[in-house]
Amino acid sequence: LKTDCLIVCVKREKVRIKQEQVIKGLKIAFGVMLLSIIMVFFLGEIFMPAENPSESGEVALIEEGWERVFADGTREAIVLPGKCDAKKREIVRLERRLPQDQEDIWLCMRASQQDMWVYVGDKLIKEYSTEKTRIFGKNSASAFVFFQIKEEDAGKVLAIELFSDSEYAGFLNEVYVGDRYDIAHTFLRECITYHI
Repeated sequence: LKTDCLIVCVKREKVRIKQEQVIKGLKIAFGVMLLSIIMVFFLGEIFMPAENPSESGEVALIEEGWERVFADGTREAIVLPGKCDAKKREIVRLERRLPQDQEDIWLCMRASQQDMWVYVGDKLIKEYSTEKTRIFGKNSASAFVFFQIKEEDAGKVLAIELFSDSEYAGFLNEVYVGDRYDIAHTFLRECITYHI
C-alpha cells in the first residue's frame, strides 16, 4: 500500500512539474511575442515612410474676414477667437466668403458646449450635436469639429452656426486651416506643451 501511494505521489509530482514547465514555456513565448510586436512597431515608425504625408506641414488660423449674421439679416464684422453678445439658446451664425482660388483643405473649429452646423453655400457639410446621445447634459464639454472645403467651393459662402444653452453661448473659438493630420498634430503638440 505504501508503495502504491508512493508511486501515485511520484506521478502527481511529475505531472505538477510538467505543468509548471508548460506554463513557464508559455510565459516565455508570450513575452517574446509581445517584445517582438513592440519592436516591429517602433522600427516601423522609425524606418517606414509616413502614411499620411502632408504637402506643407503648416497650420494657420482664419481670424479675420468673418461676419456675424443676425436673424434680421444685419451683419457685424467679427474677429476670431472672440465672444459676441448672444443669449442662451440663440443661434450665432458666422459667414465668410471662400477665395476664388480655393484648394481642397481641412478646417477645424472647437465647439465649447455648443452644437455646430457648417454650410458651404446652402449645403450642410458638417453637423455636430450630442444632444440625443448623452445621458447627462446636452453638450460635450469640448470637441474639435473637422470639415473639408473643396476646390469646387471657391467663391461660395462658408457659414458656421453655433448653438448653446450654457454660458458658452456666443463663445467663438479659433478656426484652423491646413491638412487634417497637421491640424491634429498641432493640437497634440499644444496639449503636450501645455501639460509639461
